[in-house]
Amino acid sequence: MQLALLSFGSTVLSAHAQQTSGSASTQNPAPNGQAAAQQQAEKPLDDRLLQATDDGGIPQDLFSRVMFQYDHLMFSSGADGDRVRLSGQQTFGARNRLGIVYEVPYFNIHGGVNAANGDGLGDIKLEANYLLGKTDRFSNAVRAEFTFPSGSNRVVSLGQNIVKMAYGFSTPLAARTIFTGVLAYNKGMTARPGQQGFNNIEPDLILTRRFSQRLAAFLDWDSYYDFNSDNYGQTLKTGMSIQFDRKGRWIGSPYAQFPLNHFTSSTNLKSDIGFDLTWRY
Repeated sequence: MQLALLSFGSTVLSAHAQQTSGSASTQNPAPNGQAAAQQQAEKPLDDRLLQATDDGGIPQDLFSRVMFQYDHLMFSSGADGDRVRLSGQQTFGARNRLGIVYEVPYFNIHGGVNAANGDGLGDIKLEANYLLGKTDRFSNAVRAEFTFPSGSNRVVSLGQNIVKMAYGFSTPLAARTIFTGVLAYNKGMTARPGQQGFNNIEPDLILTRRFSQRLAAFLDWDSYYDFNSDNYGQTLKTGMSIQFDRKGRWIGSPYAQFPLNHFTSSTNLKSDIGFDLTWRY
């Protein structure tokens, strides 16, 4: 339900020869680390680490990547779940404005009293992201996401064809801080007999902050209004991102998510703790 996403550019400060009468001096270029820090401060929307900090938001820049995700889920039914996801995005166009994303999950749900248990492949997701526009101060994009009832069994599959449409924007609040807002609508186009299809609107607010050259953190307030039950759900997700290499190709993100009200904890999740590993190419 989350949706967060972010590209890093590098600049090199060139030396300029300064000539004076009778003498000449040269200004040395700034070290690579100093140049990178200056780039992050001047253009936070081009910061690779900030873009990869929370995968739930609409991206302020698109990039090709492969992501491995693991999380441990505690359901309101009392069952526990382990989920592994392999996802990736391929960008297209001269300015990488279009990104096609796939996600293939695997579940192992176990435990609980009278709770359904099972394992197998979950529902496959496909999505298309399109970057509407981007400047140094504002970026916005749209997303169309499709979930197919391709799971191995009823325990690991929602049993619905779900369409999700979303719009999001990002803007810097400070040199190292980005604010992202997302508004999405989820609709189940088909459902199992006797089951109500998804029908909710989902606002999402994300705050990301870089603390050092290779460390950033995020706070994600995600909510949804369920039209079927006339109830409002809320969750809070927090985590950090760690850049493993100098070029920002390998980034790891541990996180934890918790419900903020009774409706969410009694009908959905009690907690979700996981780790994402992203390789950018």
